[in-house]
Amino acid sequence: MADSGLVVLSYITLPAVGSAEAPSGYDEHDYEKLKAFLELANEAGTNGSKLSAGYDPDNPDTWAGVTWSDSTPKRVTHINWAPMGLIGNLDVSGCTELKSLDCENNHLDSLNVSNCTALESLNCYHNRLTSLHASNCTALQSLDCYDNQLSTLDLSNCTALNLLDCQNNQLSNLDVSTCAALTSLKCSNNRLASLDVSNCTALRDLSCRYNQLTFANL
Repeated sequence: MADSGLVVLSYITLPAVGSAEAPSGYDEHDYEKLKAFLELANEAGTNGSKLSAGYDPDNPDTWAGVTWSDSTPKRVTHINWAPMGLIGNLDVSGCTELKSLDCENNHLDSLNVSNCTALESLNCYHNRLTSLHASNCTALQSLDCYDNQLSTLDLSNCTALNLLDCQNNQLSNLDVSTCAALTSLKCSNNRLASLDVSNCTALRDLSCRYNQLTFANL
């Protein structure tokens, strides 16, 4: 019988790497989001080990700077990770019980807090951020993201935003059209060619020096 050249391969489906189940009592979404970031590493170690010598990636009780709710499943409510030499991309999008995030004075490259609908305060200044996504943070009142390398800042549907400081970045566009509650905007030292704050009817303090502005709609 002639050799048909047909090769039969057998495939085995393996479980996805890094998809560990959350410990009992913890919300799986929040657990996986935080663990993914804490396991990022450079020559100085993982982010988690920089926060605590007792860090155990499988035990959220050892995750320094993280506050969990008393309810079941436990949700992350507060994060204080400043300043600890943390690196990489921090994505906590969809952590809907998170109320405050302090991650300033680190080495973060990007930050995603979109759909964190309970988030009220965000401090992420003095990092290396090139992008910050904060869309649908409908409770966000204060955002300090100055002294980064931001070229993208998404504030869509941040309807409660009161204070915004995004000075000393690389923004060529800043859309605050949905930020009707804004009272203070500091956006100096960027690359803005135009600025429209006509929908910000509560605005009292505006600093927009050292840009490339040719048009401003006040």
